[in-house]
Amino acid sequence: MIEIKKFYDHFSKKVLHNQHYELLKHTLLRDYFCSLIYTLLQIVKTPRIFIYLQITKDFTGKFFITEQLSTIFNAETVVITEDVRKAHLIISDTLELSTNCKSIFFLSSLKNQHQWYELIQIIQQLLLEELFVEETSEEKNENNWLR
Repeated sequence: MIEIKKFYDHFSKKVLHNQHYELLKHTLLRDYFCSLIYTLLQIVKTPRIFIYLQITKDFTGKFFITEQLSTIFNAETVVITEDVRKAHLIISDTLELSTNCKSIFFLSSLKNQHQWYELIQIIQQLLLEELFVEETSEEKNENNWLR
């Protein structure tokens, strides 16, 4: 929102004629337009979660998991990556511990409905966190400022 207000101020001073600038410089109108722009930007914002598949026990496991996730989630939202460093979540069929502090979901069976339910909930939680990450950090900054 701060960046939008800076842009609005710059735009209204440099681009608009004096009579328009006088009209648009009022605080209420400025806040209204900035809020509208912010809302429009949030509407088009798409969260993206990267998942790394570490499947070694089942030859077709990666393909099956990829197809199931693409059936449940939009392929632009939940992306299967080959780069483990980029991943928000690792889905694995082995109990090897990772040293990179990534979230790991152990999937012991590709046909276990309860595990798929848990996996979907975890992915949904990650998507919500990704969607509202800016708002959360802004709220923390506002709360720190108020103290």
